[in-house]
Amino acid sequence: MAIRPKGSGWQVDVTWKGQRAPRVSCATMGEAKRVEAQYLAGLIAGKAPQPASGPARVAGYKSDVGTGRLMDYTVRSRWKGTKARFSSERNARRCCEHLGYDFPVASITAEVISNMADEWATQGNAGATIKRGHPLPLD
Repeated sequence: MAIRPKGSGWQVDVTWKGQRAPRVSCATMGEAKRVEAQYLAGLIAGKAPQPASGPARVAGYKSDVGTGRLMDYTVRSRWKGTKARFSSERNARRCCEHLGYDFPVASITAEVISNMADEWATQGNAGATIKRGHPLPLD
């Protein structure tokens, strides 16, 4: 179990008897401690790791935040000044263009990602290109 600084927030990692809960980033230490306690209680009770209860939050936004707004926040607060800023932003923009800039982040599922990868594969993209999130442009 660990809470550690990550960017301007905190990252929560919880493992119980070899079972790991999904990592979560939180804006405040108090929120990180709450998430850690919820995960640990669930794992001890034998429940499958679930995202912490409560609305998903991105810098104070509610769970209905769209992919475009999340991308803008991430570019400003997490990628600013990093070496990979421009390639990361390009890859995120491609995902937003595919899903739509208003697509609710809370609605992104494994199926949504799989469908996006399948579509990019039918466009002739290699596996590594798809994993990085930037399909070849359609001419």
